Amino acid sequence: MRNKKIKKKYWLGIILVIMLYFLLSIFSSLRFMPTPLREKSATRKLIREFDSEKICHETCWQKRHEWLNIIMDDDDRVRRLVVNSKYDIDLQIFIVKNSTNQELLLEIINNKNIDYMLKLEAYKLLSPNLSNAQAPLLEIVNNKNLSVTQRKVALRSLYSSFSNDYLAETYKEILRQDTELEILKEAIKGLSNIKEKDRYFLVSDLDIFVRLLDFHDLGLEQSLLFLLNSYSNFYSLEVKEWLKMYSFNNQNQILVNSLLYD
Repeated sequence: MRNKKIKKKYWLGIILVIMLYFLLSIFSSLRFMPTPLREKSATRKLIREFDSEKICHETCWQKRHEWLNIIMDDDDRVRRLVVNSKYDIDLQIFIVKNSTNQELLLEIINNKNIDYMLKLEAYKLLSPNLSNAQAPLLEIVNNKNLSVTQRKVALRSLYSSFSNDYLAETYKEILRQDTELEILKEAIKGLSNIKEKDRYFLVSDLDIFVRLLDFHDLGLEQSLLFLLNSYSNFYSLEVKEWLKMYSFNNQNQILVNSLLYD
Protein backbone atom coordinates (compact mmCIF):
# COMPACT_ATOMS: atom_id res chain seq x y z
CA MET A 1 0.00 0.00 0.00
CA ARG A 2 2.78 2.33 0.93
CA ASN A 3 4.62 1.52 -2.30
CA LYS A 4 1.49 2.39 -4.29
CA LYS A 5 1.29 5.79 -2.59
CA ILE A 6 4.97 6.45 -3.31
CA LYS A 7 4.47 5.47 -6.95
CA LYS A 8 1.39 7.65 -7.19
CA LYS A 9 3.29 10.65 -5.77
CA TYR A 10 6.20 9.87 -8.07
CA TRP A 11 4.06 9.91 -11.21
CA LEU A 12 2.12 12.91 -9.96
CA GLY A 13 5.44 14.74 -9.50
CA ILE A 14 6.52 13.85 -13.03
CA ILE A 15 3.20 15.03 -14.44
CA LEU A 16 3.48 18.33 -12.53
CA VAL A 17 7.03 18.86 -13.80
CA ILE A 18 5.90 18.19 -17.38
CA MET A 19 2.96 20.57 -17.02
CA LEU A 20 5.18 23.24 -15.48
CA TYR A 21 7.68 22.88 -18.31
CA PHE A 22 4.85 23.07 -20.84
CA LEU A 23 3.42 26.22 -19.25
CA LEU A 24 6.84 27.86 -19.04
CA SER A 25 7.44 27.06 -22.71
CA ILE A 26 4.17 28.70 -23.64
CA PHE A 27 4.73 31.86 -21.62
CA SER A 28 8.37 32.15 -22.67
CA SER A 29 7.09 32.55 -26.22
CA LEU A 30 6.49 36.24 -26.96
CA ARG A 31 3.20 35.68 -28.72
CA PHE A 32 1.51 34.25 -25.59
CA MET A 33 2.75 36.94 -23.21
CA PRO A 34 0.61 39.89 -22.13
CA THR A 35 1.44 42.92 -24.30
CA PRO A 36 3.56 44.84 -21.72
CA LEU A 37 5.62 41.73 -20.99
CA ARG A 38 6.00 40.96 -24.68
CA GLU A 39 7.27 44.49 -25.37
CA LYS A 40 9.65 44.40 -22.44
CA SER A 41 11.03 41.02 -23.43
CA ALA A 42 11.35 42.01 -27.10
CA THR A 43 13.16 45.21 -26.09
CA ARG A 44 15.68 43.29 -23.97
CA LYS A 45 16.31 40.79 -26.74
CA LEU A 46 16.74 43.52 -29.34
CA ILE A 47 19.22 45.46 -27.17
CA ARG A 48 21.17 42.30 -26.35
CA GLU A 49 21.21 41.26 -30.01
CA PHE A 50 22.79 44.53 -31.19
CA ASP A 51 25.25 44.58 -28.29
CA SER A 52 26.52 41.08 -29.03
CA GLU A 53 26.03 40.47 -32.76
CA LYS A 54 27.59 43.02 -35.13
CA ILE A 55 27.40 40.72 -38.16
CA CYS A 56 23.82 39.80 -39.02
CA HIS A 57 22.52 37.44 -41.70
CA GLU A 58 19.02 36.60 -42.96
CA THR A 59 17.78 34.63 -39.93
CA CYS A 60 19.24 37.22 -37.58
CA TRP A 61 17.48 40.08 -39.41
CA GLN A 62 14.18 38.17 -39.28
CA LYS A 63 14.46 37.93 -35.51
CA ARG A 64 15.34 41.61 -35.20
CA HIS A 65 12.34 42.65 -37.29
CA GLU A 66 10.06 40.34 -35.32
CA TRP A 67 11.14 41.94 -32.02
CA LEU A 68 10.98 45.43 -33.47
CA ASN A 69 7.42 44.92 -34.75
CA ILE A 70 6.36 44.01 -31.21
CA ILE A 71 7.58 47.29 -29.72
CA MET A 72 6.84 49.74 -32.56
CA ASP A 73 3.32 50.54 -31.30
CA ASP A 74 4.75 51.77 -28.00
CA ASP A 75 5.91 55.27 -29.00
CA ASP A 76 7.40 56.07 -25.59
CA ARG A 77 9.47 52.89 -25.54
CA VAL A 78 10.74 53.48 -29.09
CA ARG A 79 11.60 57.09 -28.28
CA ARG A 80 13.61 56.08 -25.18
CA LEU A 81 15.62 53.61 -27.24
CA VAL A 82 16.37 56.17 -29.95
CA VAL A 83 17.22 59.31 -27.97
CA ASN A 84 19.22 57.65 -25.19
CA SER A 85 22.91 57.63 -26.10
CA LYS A 86 23.62 54.57 -23.93
CA TYR A 87 22.11 52.30 -26.58
CA ASP A 88 24.01 50.96 -29.59
CA ILE A 89 23.96 53.41 -32.53
CA ASP A 90 23.31 50.54 -34.99
CA LEU A 91 20.22 49.60 -32.98
CA GLN A 92 19.01 53.20 -33.08
CA ILE A 93 19.58 53.47 -36.84
CA PHE A 94 17.74 50.17 -37.34
CA ILE A 95 14.73 51.52 -35.43
CA VAL A 96 14.70 54.86 -37.25
CA LYS A 97 14.97 53.24 -40.69
CA ASN A 98 11.80 51.31 -39.90
CA SER A 99 9.93 54.19 -38.33
CA THR A 100 7.00 56.11 -39.82
CA ASN A 101 6.65 58.39 -36.80
CA GLN A 102 7.35 61.85 -38.23
CA GLU A 103 7.24 63.49 -34.80
CA LEU A 104 10.06 61.23 -33.67
CA LEU A 105 12.07 61.91 -36.84
CA LEU A 106 11.70 65.67 -36.37
CA GLU A 107 12.73 65.36 -32.72
CA ILE A 108 15.88 63.51 -33.80
CA ILE A 109 16.76 66.26 -36.28
CA ASN A 110 16.25 69.03 -33.72
CA ASN A 111 18.00 67.30 -30.81
CA LYS A 112 21.58 68.60 -30.53
CA ASN A 113 22.68 65.55 -28.54
CA ILE A 114 21.70 63.01 -31.19
CA ASP A 115 24.47 61.27 -33.14
CA TYR A 116 24.92 62.75 -36.64
CA MET A 117 24.65 59.33 -38.27
CA LEU A 118 21.20 58.93 -36.74
CA LYS A 119 20.22 62.43 -37.86
CA LEU A 120 21.19 61.56 -41.42
CA GLU A 121 18.79 58.62 -41.42
CA ALA A 122 16.00 60.89 -40.19
CA TYR A 123 16.86 63.47 -42.90
CA LYS A 124 16.69 60.84 -45.62
CA LEU A 125 13.30 59.60 -44.46
CA LEU A 126 11.87 63.10 -44.15
CA SER A 127 13.45 64.60 -47.26
CA PRO A 128 10.40 64.10 -49.53
CA ASN A 129 8.30 66.02 -46.99
CA LEU A 130 10.88 68.49 -45.73
CA SER A 131 11.69 71.14 -48.32
CA ASN A 132 14.63 72.60 -46.41
CA ALA A 133 16.21 69.29 -45.36
CA GLN A 134 19.21 69.97 -47.63
CA ALA A 135 20.30 72.91 -45.45
CA PRO A 136 21.21 70.78 -42.38
CA LEU A 137 22.89 68.27 -44.68
CA LEU A 138 25.02 71.02 -46.20
CA GLU A 139 25.88 72.14 -42.69
CA ILE A 140 27.20 68.65 -41.94
CA VAL A 141 29.14 68.49 -45.22
CA ASN A 142 30.84 71.81 -44.51
CA ASN A 143 31.59 71.09 -40.85
CA LYS A 144 35.23 69.94 -40.92
CA ASN A 145 35.16 69.18 -37.20
CA LEU A 146 33.02 66.12 -37.95
CA SER A 147 34.42 62.82 -39.15
CA VAL A 148 35.00 62.25 -42.86
CA THR A 149 32.47 59.41 -42.73
CA GLN A 150 29.72 61.67 -41.40
CA ARG A 151 30.44 64.34 -44.00
CA LYS A 152 30.64 61.75 -46.77
CA VAL A 153 27.27 60.20 -45.85
CA ALA A 154 25.67 63.66 -45.73
CA LEU A 155 27.08 64.54 -49.16
CA ARG A 156 25.88 61.24 -50.60
CA SER A 157 22.44 61.88 -49.11
CA LEU A 158 22.36 65.24 -50.87
CA TYR A 159 22.91 63.93 -54.37
CA SER A 160 20.77 60.82 -53.88
CA SER A 161 17.77 62.48 -52.19
CA PHE A 162 17.43 65.86 -53.89
CA SER A 163 17.36 67.38 -57.34
CA ASN A 164 21.03 67.53 -58.16
CA ASP A 165 21.22 70.38 -60.65
CA TYR A 166 20.91 73.33 -58.29
CA LEU A 167 23.69 71.79 -56.16
CA ALA A 168 26.23 72.05 -59.00
CA GLU A 169 27.92 75.08 -57.51
CA THR A 170 28.05 73.36 -54.10
CA TYR A 171 30.00 70.45 -55.59
CA LYS A 172 32.34 72.81 -57.43
CA GLU A 173 33.01 74.77 -54.23
CA ILE A 174 33.96 71.54 -52.46
CA LEU A 175 36.36 70.74 -55.31
CA ARG A 176 37.86 74.22 -54.98
CA GLN A 177 38.52 74.07 -51.24
CA ASP A 178 38.21 70.69 -49.53
CA THR A 179 41.24 68.57 -48.72
CA GLU A 180 39.68 65.20 -47.85
CA LEU A 181 39.99 62.67 -50.66
CA GLU A 182 36.73 60.87 -49.87
CA ILE A 183 34.79 64.15 -49.84
CA LEU A 184 36.34 65.23 -53.14
CA LYS A 185 35.39 61.91 -54.75
CA GLU A 186 31.80 62.23 -53.52
CA ALA A 187 31.61 65.79 -54.89
CA ILE A 188 32.76 64.49 -58.29
CA LYS A 189 29.99 61.85 -58.16
CA GLY A 190 27.46 64.56 -57.38
CA LEU A 191 28.66 66.70 -60.27
CA SER A 192 28.67 63.68 -62.60
CA ASN A 193 25.03 62.94 -61.80
CA ILE A 194 23.74 66.35 -62.83
CA LYS A 195 21.07 66.02 -65.52
CA GLU A 196 21.35 69.41 -67.24
CA LYS A 197 25.05 69.11 -68.00
CA ASP A 198 24.85 71.48 -70.94
CA ARG A 199 23.69 74.19 -68.53
CA TYR A 200 25.93 73.57 -65.53
CA PHE A 201 29.14 72.22 -67.07
CA LEU A 202 31.31 75.24 -67.84
CA VAL A 203 34.66 75.28 -69.63
CA SER A 204 36.02 77.39 -66.77
CA ASP A 205 35.47 74.38 -64.46
CA LEU A 206 38.68 72.90 -65.89
CA ASP A 207 40.60 75.44 -63.82
CA ILE A 208 38.99 74.03 -60.65
CA PHE A 209 40.15 70.51 -61.47
CA VAL A 210 43.86 71.41 -61.60
CA ARG A 211 44.27 71.34 -57.81
CA LEU A 212 42.91 67.78 -57.67
CA LEU A 213 46.00 66.51 -59.48
CA ASP A 214 48.20 67.81 -56.66
CA PHE A 215 46.87 65.06 -54.39
CA HIS A 216 48.53 62.41 -56.60
CA ASP A 217 45.80 59.93 -55.67
CA LEU A 218 45.02 57.15 -58.13
CA GLY A 219 41.32 56.88 -57.25
CA LEU A 220 40.76 60.64 -57.30
CA GLU A 221 42.44 60.88 -60.71
CA GLN A 222 40.20 58.10 -62.05
CA SER A 223 37.06 59.82 -60.78
CA LEU A 224 38.20 63.08 -62.37
CA LEU A 225 38.94 61.42 -65.71
CA PHE A 226 35.47 59.87 -65.84
CA LEU A 227 34.03 63.31 -65.12
CA LEU A 228 36.18 64.83 -67.88
CA ASN A 229 34.74 62.28 -70.26
CA SER A 230 31.33 63.92 -69.68
CA TYR A 231 32.83 67.39 -70.11
CA SER A 232 34.38 66.33 -73.42
CA ASN A 233 30.87 65.97 -74.87
CA PHE A 234 30.64 69.78 -74.70
CA TYR A 235 34.28 70.91 -74.73
CA SER A 236 36.17 68.21 -76.58
CA LEU A 237 39.10 70.35 -77.77
CA GLU A 238 39.46 72.17 -74.45
CA VAL A 239 39.52 68.91 -72.49
CA LYS A 240 42.18 67.45 -74.78
CA GLU A 241 44.36 70.51 -74.46
CA TRP A 242 43.91 70.44 -70.70
CA LEU A 243 44.97 66.78 -70.51
CA LYS A 244 48.13 67.48 -72.50
CA MET A 245 49.22 70.09 -69.98
CA TYR A 246 49.35 67.75 -66.97
CA SER A 247 50.83 64.41 -65.99
CA PHE A 248 48.84 61.48 -64.59
CA ASN A 249 49.52 58.25 -62.75
CA ASN A 250 50.77 55.55 -65.14
CA GLN A 251 47.87 53.30 -64.18
CA ASN A 252 45.46 55.96 -65.44
CA GLN A 253 47.21 56.48 -68.75
CA ILE A 254 44.78 54.23 -70.64
CA LEU A 255 41.91 56.49 -69.53
CA VAL A 256 43.86 59.58 -70.50
CA ASN A 257 44.65 58.18 -73.95
CA SER A 258 41.01 57.22 -74.52
CA LEU A 259 40.07 60.86 -73.97
CA LEU A 260 42.90 62.22 -76.10
CA TYR A 261 42.44 59.88 -79.05
CA ASP A 262 38.76 59.06 -79.13
